[in-house]
Amino acid sequence: MLWRRIAATTAAVVTVAGAAGCADSRPDAQPGGVVEVTVLTGFGSQPQDAALLMADANGHFDRAGLKVTVRPGKGTGDNIAVMLGGQADFAVVDLTGAIIQIPKIAQGGIRAVAAIYQKSISTITTLPGRGIDRPTDLEGKTVGFQPGGVNHTLFPAYAARAGIDASKVRWQQMPPAQIRANLAAGRVDAVTETVIGTPGVRALAKAEPVVLPYGDVLSDLYGNVLITSTDTIAADPDLVARFRAAFLQGLEDTISDPAAAAAVFVQKNSGFEAGPAAEEISQMQAYVRAGGVEIGTLDPHRVMQSIALLQGVGAVPGELQLRPEDVVHIPCEPGVVAGRTCTA
Repeated sequence: MLWRRIAATTAAVVTVAGAAGCADSRPDAQPGGVVEVTVLTGFGSQPQDAALLMADANGHFDRAGLKVTVRPGKGTGDNIAVMLGGQADFAVVDLTGAIIQIPKIAQGGIRAVAAIYQKSISTITTLPGRGIDRPTDLEGKTVGFQPGGVNHTLFPAYAARAGIDASKVRWQQMPPAQIRANLAAGRVDAVTETVIGTPGVRALAKAEPVVLPYGDVLSDLYGNVLITSTDTIAADPDLVARFRAAFLQGLEDTISDPAAAAAVFVQKNSGFEAGPAAEEISQMQAYVRAGGVEIGTLDPHRVMQSIALLQGVGAVPGELQLRPEDVVHIPCEPGVVAGRTCTA
């Protein structure tokens, strides 16, 4: 899982393929060289992934003694499979989608170590003139999606709460890079998206998107989180704590200066424009800091509420007695004894 190739320098380098503690903690590089780490973005390469690039650009990975390769992910289900298959050490996933996946991996294998969004950013997005103004209008319509993405996985729970007959919604698979283009071209009626992605859809379609956020009816759910494997936690908890802290520093830098973060992102992803990218990034703050909590916070009580909600709508088997500690691992600051606010 972990590549521990010793480098002569402690400089960290983020390579973009295709493109526990507090956020204030500044992990120091460890003696003995650089640890090579691979992390998957949530879904392709999007402006919200700028936090990983900012962590590199501002030296946080460097100080943590990490050389980080960033690879575009393909959604929660695929990201979990790739990470458990040994091709990545960390991944960004939607926590709800991860909880739904847990029964398939025998209640083990993965743990969330930091919250990126304190509430769900999942949505079904459409455009004016498609006959979709409310959730029930999705019946009889075709929705474009990427297999493995949490929006598709979570849709039955959303439909149950929103009064949609899920059997009447048609789904069309497509690669992540084609989803917005297919919506703009009218090849599908709607697509799975994120609330944060609305500016990008608007810029491409030249129209104001109609957004149906899952969070309107599934308000207890977290959004994206950073996960790792239980094997990595057991083998090197210090690495987990250092990567988490460096990443959260990058996340804080990103939402504090969206223009700078957009410039860093666009430099690595030439298909995006800086203006819309900065607008997307600026929308992250409301989700990263929702509830006024510290960046990265994972509250076991809220995790239990999410589990209960998903079991209530049948997305997770009711007989599966999941506990927060089956889902999250909260690294402790050095010298802190495990307790209510951290698990190890």
